[in-house]
Amino acid sequence: MKDPSPHLSDLGIELASYADPARPAVIDDSHLARVNYEIYYFADDKERISFGQDPRKTCGIVTDPITKQRFRPGSNAPRMNHAERTWFFVSDSTRTLFAAMPDSFLSPRYSMKPKAEKS
Repeated sequence: MKDPSPHLSDLGIELASYADPARPAVIDDSHLARVNYEIYYFADDKERISFGQDPRKTCGIVTDPITKQRFRPGSNAPRMNHAERTWFFVSDSTRTLFAAMPDSFLSPRYSMKPKAEKS
């Protein structure tokens, strides 16, 4: 997966802080957190550290890297840390499969489809 921070900066894209949308996020790697394939930017280290202590409280919906199922991780969701990222899974079996070859799942093997036009 390409690092999005330089790309966003080159495009001049500004984002709100995930923790406090009234504040602008700092678009660099020291102000981001990754959960599964999702990326969250924050206004300062305090917000990023607070989010990282238990990201399942506020991360929203994520994608299981094995099944590609979208889900909101609950308090019992299997969890693993790998490659400076928190990973949540829909089941213990998908966590076990991921743990056997985690580097092969760092980038999603799918692309987003364009939004359907309303008729």
